[in-house]
Amino acid sequence: MAETTGRVSGEGPRRPSAENSEQRSTVKDGQAFIKAFTYYIRVDVSSRHFSEEHPHRFLEFVKAEVFILCQDIIHSTPSISVTLWPGLFVFSEHESKESVRLGQDRGTFLIGIQPSKPAFDVEDAQDELSKTAQRFEQHLRSQPAFLDEDVPPTISVRFVKGTRLGRLVMDEWMWPQSGAPLMLSASSAEPQQSYDFLADVDVKPESDSEPKGGPSKLRPATEVLSRLRWDQELDSSDYNVVYLDRFSGYKEIPVDQWKSETTEDEFIPQHRITAFKQRSTGEIVWHRAEKIDKIFHR
Repeated sequence: MAETTGRVSGEGPRRPSAENSEQRSTVKDGQAFIKAFTYYIRVDVSSRHFSEEHPHRFLEFVKAEVFILCQDIIHSTPSISVTLWPGLFVFSEHESKESVRLGQDRGTFLIGIQPSKPAFDVEDAQDELSKTAQRFEQHLRSQPAFLDEDVPPTISVRFVKGTRLGRLVMDEWMWPQSGAPLMLSASSAEPQQSYDFLADVDVKPESDSEPKGGPSKLRPATEVLSRLRWDQELDSSDYNVVYLDRFSGYKEIPVDQWKSETTEDEFIPQHRITAFKQRSTGEIVWHRAEKIDKIFHR
């Protein structure tokens, strides 16, 4: 694999260290991974457990397909190399434990994107990578593993900037995975397992919950809904409501389809709203429990 020599055109991770990095994936490694790249492809997935004998069938299928996606990217764009994290990222420990209790898998696969040639800028390929992500989502939706599920899974595949990933932590509760990240490039015959590229990534704690002026009271979900619907600077069609169903787990519905009147058949009490998500990036922009608000504090 072509070794990077630092950040080129604002892309990619820092210079790898020379020391051997055969080690287990840790929480710190996971936090470094989501800081290591300027661009990512994120695959958000949610599904019910298939059976007691094979609960994570759909996740296993998606992970295998994501690896094939990595191979397709480097073949179609040889100037790009990719790095696949071996497991899931999730939004929070609380939500993950709740999903386990309800027999649900819900998380994000991440592929880090970087240039493999010094003169190449990933930004030049963002349109093609976005189209590749959309085609991959359509491909997943057409597969028997998706169509055969009793409860249809939800899938979203997006090419995004690292600054728009939002809050993510490594999954240690639903479907813990071991092994090093896989690095693939057109110049390497086989994928390479390594943590070396994370050695110089600076991981600093961030607060999504406090605006620049300091902490403030979280606006209620009703006010967030109202602003998304009526603020002309915001596109309501680009946002989902995330709510907790007592039997099915966490579910999502477009803001424009959310029923607010108690007389409507599909009415869901607003106290079940847990979050709002931006559809184009997958980023959680408001979260009740974690006190995150990127709607009123942008």
